[in-house]
Amino acid sequence: SFSTGVRIGYKEKMPRTPAVFERKTSWHHYSEDLESGLPQSKSNYCSVKNNVDKIEKQFEEEAEEGFMRRVSDREAFREYKEELVVAGLGAIEKSDDSFRVIHDGTHEVRVNPNIKPRDQVRLPTVAEGRTVLQQNQRRGGSHFALKGDVKKAHRRVKNLRKDHGKQACRLRRGHVWLNEVGTFGIGSAAYWWSRLIGGPNRIVMYVMNNRWFWQLLFADDYLWSS
Repeated sequence: SFSTGVRIGYKEKMPRTPAVFERKTSWHHYSEDLESGLPQSKSNYCSVKNNVDKIEKQFEEEAEEGFMRRVSDREAFREYKEELVVAGLGAIEKSDDSFRVIHDGTHEVRVNPNIKPRDQVRLPTVAEGRTVLQQNQRRGGSHFALKGDVKKAHRRVKNLRKDHGKQACRLRRGHVWLNEVGTFGIGSAAYWWSRLIGGPNRIVMYVMNNRWFWQLLFADDYLWSS
């Protein structure tokens, strides 16, 4: 559950929710070398190696929020043993001088090739946005639109402790950082976020009741229109 933590789906049969999602029938095709062989740790990409101090500060802030924890190599191996794999990290610099850190859950560590969500998540596109405008135009009168953004959306999903070893990364020798929540670069993170945000979505619909109202969610960006 979301209160105790959800599984990332590594070599696990993920749930089906047919009342909400259609069945997923196709998955990303990985090369044969990524789908076979033993998981191995991977070094970070240059975008992280050149910005270790800044990214480490971000990790420390996330640790205070309960998103990550730093442990020694010895502690991590003692708890997870062969289940511990240290992924390579990449980073994209944002306009506010912070970084979007990408956890490479695919190469070497081979986590993503072993995750297969069974529910198909679909997001609105330009076509849905155009439909909203057309419907509002047909109704006439005045309309309003409100936008919202959920900060660190995927990080709001708690993962079970037993899966933290599959979401490990390193910035400096001797210690690893363990992600305790949904992680950018892990294949099931977007799926679990869509499940979690479904609750608030329905609450909004209940509050609006039978009023003429549109609610679109583009990953973690809301668009409300009435």
